Amino acid sequence: MINAIISFLVFPGVLPIMTGIFGFFSGYFLNRHFDKEKALRDKAKQLDIIFYSELRPEILELIKSLKEGTYIKVKGEGIDSILITDKKIHEIILRSNVFIEKEGKLELIYTQDKIFTKIANQILGLFEKYRNDQNNYLKSLKEIDTTIIPPSFESDLIQTFKVGRDSRMNEWLMYIICSTVLDTKSAFPGGHTWVNNLIQNHFSSLQSFVFQYDSLKNKSEELADKRSELIEILSKMETQISELHNRFLNERLV
Repeated sequence: MINAIISFLVFPGVLPIMTGIFGFFSGYFLNRHFDKEKALRDKAKQLDIIFYSELRPEILELIKSLKEGTYIKVKGEGIDSILITDKKIHEIILRSNVFIEKEGKLELIYTQDKIFTKIANQILGLFEKYRNDQNNYLKSLKEIDTTIIPPSFESDLIQTFKVGRDSRMNEWLMYIICSTVLDTKSAFPGGHTWVNNLIQNHFSSLQSFVFQYDSLKNKSEELADKRSELIEILSKMETQISELHNRFLNERLV
């Protein structure tokens, strides 16, 4: 059998033909391989811009805002605005065109690049958890209103810090409670001398005063735990995005 194959190959004209056929198919499959690698590399470049250059800064800004307390503002006798929505993250993820939304949940549809697929699913899982935990946090934040002011809070504050009483006292009390309970000086817009002085210059003493009321202390601890969880989730998302960026650099040469 082997001798017959050898005889066939050395037959005049057969070897060049076989060489040509082999060269054709080798070139065909090699070109397909290079085309696939180029397509993966081009897509990786697009995804790297969206996730690393656009989504990562947004996540870092959210983390900073949560840590520094700049995400919330109080006006009048309640919370005026809360700037920690998942809207921008959601928009950026969808703009990548590798996810679709079904019944309110995002789903990955681009599965050609295994480097991206695994990490993208982890990012997606973290994002869904962030959305859920954020909603719980927002619900707890909205519970901070004049109804949580203890009955003796106003008189105790006046006596302890020697401040005057005026017609906008409930408003000032809410500024003080929100600032101390949320551990931020940024919630108060400023403008009223004695309130501003207490919050900006005597914050530790003010917190000690506020936390003598168990209801306010418990509320602060509850919100601090939820806020820490949000920061942890966002930090994990940022870590995954950075890992994806590094793998794209090393394995896709973006």
